[in-house]
Amino acid sequence: MRQTIFRLLLPFALVSFFSGCATSPEVQSPTTTIPQENSSSTDKEAVNPESMIVLGDVSENPTRKIERFQPLADYLAAQLEAEGITKGKVKVAPDIDTMIAWLKSGEVDLYFDSPFPAMLMQKNAQAKPLLRRRKKGQAEYHTVFFVLKESGITSLEDLKGKLLAIDEPESTTGFMLPIGFLLESEFKVEEKASLNAQPTEDTVGYIFSGDDENTVEWVISKEIEAGAVDNRTFDQLDQSVRDAMLIIAETEVVPRNLTMVAPDLDEALTTKIKEVLINMDETPEGQDVLQLFEKTAQFDELPDESSLEKMDVFYDLVQSQN
Repeated sequence: MRQTIFRLLLPFALVSFFSGCATSPEVQSPTTTIPQENSSSTDKEAVNPESMIVLGDVSENPTRKIERFQPLADYLAAQLEAEGITKGKVKVAPDIDTMIAWLKSGEVDLYFDSPFPAMLMQKNAQAKPLLRRRKKGQAEYHTVFFVLKESGITSLEDLKGKLLAIDEPESTTGFMLPIGFLLESEFKVEEKASLNAQPTEDTVGYIFSGDDENTVEWVISKEIEAGAVDNRTFDQLDQSVRDAMLIIAETEVVPRNLTMVAPDLDEALTTKIKEVLINMDETPEGQDVLQLFEKTAQFDELPDESSLEKMDVFYDLVQSQN
């Protein structure tokens, strides 16, 4: 996956990414290329693809994603009846490449993700940013660098010659932000494959933990000197754990989650979808569906472009390393 992500990443301006704003379930198993269909109704009648609204996501656990996405697909289908939409579907791709292909072909209409994967969809599938999604109530988030207080490390400078644990190469706060932040601060960085690896004395080594919980655990158990996770994860640690930690740096904030639309989705339909999503939190039914959709608080307009300029800088810096 890491090679696939890096192969896809090509430099582009994030400002352009957001200035282009206007705008079920079928499952592909990670181990097969034959999709299995499910839809918001139980009948087996043939359905015109133009009468469906299709939501997409990338996951190795399609069943869980369908459970979370299907209520929103059904809600949108009901709200878009006047536009000729009769069914809501969900398609879960096993990888980024597959989702890019689905968005390009129009097999998926809407895609929701954090800024880094969303940028991949914009560049490689020409998907368009539509709205910000307040996933789990968050409008924005950032990365926190932390160490044990007893480690004696008090700044990023002290990380030279040491290892930093981060989440995974597809992550915004677990890769893009922390590595971009270090590069902007003129640190040399180098990926390591083992906790036993020793970076050179003028380099900050980093290793993927695969999960924020692993990152925290590695620091607590002293398997690694430092970690970087999103601010919400850090804030939700037990008080005793936080008290043992020292935050040595924090990055700028970025949008928590974005809503992307397929490049060729009808403009009038895109406008109506945007209206429906923005107004969801104003009705009890809409609020219930939002809660089921990974505890989304609401959809709102994209933030001002100026707040996104730093993300553009980090993106280019990280890309320059490959």
